[in-house]
Amino acid sequence: MNYTLAKQLKDAGFPQKENGDNFDSMVAEGYPATLAIEFATKNVTYLTLSELIEACGDGLDNIRNLGNNWLCNYNDEMIDADISSEGKTPEEAVAKLYIELNK
Repeated sequence: MNYTLAKQLKDAGFPQKENGDNFDSMVAEGYPATLAIEFATKNVTYLTLSELIEACGDGLDNIRNLGNNWLCNYNDEMIDADISSEGKTPEEAVAKLYIELNK
């Protein structure tokens, strides 16, 4: 996940972690400490795929690899919503879906 996408998630209302927790989760995922520090000091949260999926809720239908991109679909018949988003990674696709759902 890059800073721009993390900032868009924050602006869409995604709950933010404490700076120390954010730093620790990024390092645990294998990101360099310099990038983890940048996210923590700019007060944006790095999110895992599982956190993003959970945030999108039960309407998230699927996530699939299209070769060069990933696609995820959200379908909720109760509110007549059928939304799709794409990204270069599954995290990016689901993050963009979350942003779309929270406009």
